[in-house]
Amino acid sequence: MALIDPKLYEYATPRQAEYMQAIEAHGSGRKAAEVLGVHYASVNRAYATVKANAARAGYAPGHFKDGVAPGYAMGKVTVQRGADGNVERTWERQSPELKSLETFMRVLEERFGESAVLPAPMIEAPAQVDSDLLAVYPLGDPHMGLHSWGDETGEDFDLKMGDSIHRKAIDRLVSSAPAAGEALLINLGDLYHADDSKNMTPGHGNLLDVDSRYEKVMQVGIDMMIHCTYRLLEKHDVVTVWNMKGNHDPHAYFALSAAMWQHFRNEPRVTINAKPADYLYYRFGENLIGSHHGHGAKAADLPLLMASDRKEDWGQTSHRVWHCGHIHHKTFKENPGCDVETHRTLAAKDAWHAQKGYRSKRDANVIVYHRKHGEVQRTRVDVAML
Repeated sequence: MALIDPKLYEYATPRQAEYMQAIEAHGSGRKAAEVLGVHYASVNRAYATVKANAARAGYAPGHFKDGVAPGYAMGKVTVQRGADGNVERTWERQSPELKSLETFMRVLEERFGESAVLPAPMIEAPAQVDSDLLAVYPLGDPHMGLHSWGDETGEDFDLKMGDSIHRKAIDRLVSSAPAAGEALLINLGDLYHADDSKNMTPGHGNLLDVDSRYEKVMQVGIDMMIHCTYRLLEKHDVVTVWNMKGNHDPHAYFALSAAMWQHFRNEPRVTINAKPADYLYYRFGENLIGSHHGHGAKAADLPLLMASDRKEDWGQTSHRVWHCGHIHHKTFKENPGCDVETHRTLAAKDAWHAQKGYRSKRDANVIVYHRKHGEVQRTRVDVAML
């Protein structure tokens, strides 16, 4: 009996077909990955993507009669009972997962055109990686669309500069990072300076200094994060992207995730988190990494929050850390069992922050974690270098 359903190859890209053939030949995804010289998650994710694509096209043997098809979620279930009360027939309605994202992408396509939703080309995986390493790239509060007049604030900043600085920072950090098997790109929140065309903070209604039209800012932010993801794919085998919900962009961040999810939907080496969660966690060996923008729970409460949300992971790890943004300056607090770090931004200060006397350095980092030993390397790039 074939390990892989032959019909599934009709729904696979050449690279995905290669992974499936290796699974068939060697008996498992892990063994196939060893032979191909890639991370086993790449092989498993490719196979799962093919099954999900097939299910969306109507081919999911063994699921429509029993269970939920890959890539689908159970919806309405109708049960018909006879006069004796026994079940005679049932009807299950299964719908694609992330349906809200697909609906949202249709809106984006109408507003921004095809460029917002074109699928990513398949990128060849690096020839060799260290599966014991994870590279984390935290981007602190990019504030795309922020406008700052240097004569008023001491620093010029606009949409074009913000785009260029963040691209150059990732280019430099990726070049200096080791070829870790896994990578985590964290937009720590407030990627967009304004949540909509009102150019006001959603919570308190403060007027914001914004450069360019809202639609243009949205598109530039999407393109910038897609660029960053491509660069990570060149160096690392599997890439996970988190777009954290900020206080400046509590709705726009979702549009960003939706666009990125749609763009990379056929790339098995990329995972775009699209869950509307304020707190996210990543387990890597004996490391447990959490992220939150910083506008919700207080920093002092985050270690206990992690212990509560991830009880099993907490008990099975030795190195635990939170990566946060929001306050635009660097802090590091070593707590019993869990560290909490906030990161600086590459964006300049606006007029309000300049008037209030806020001053901080501008930089970004890549932090490397060993599967067993925790943080083992850190590289910093300063805005003056860019």
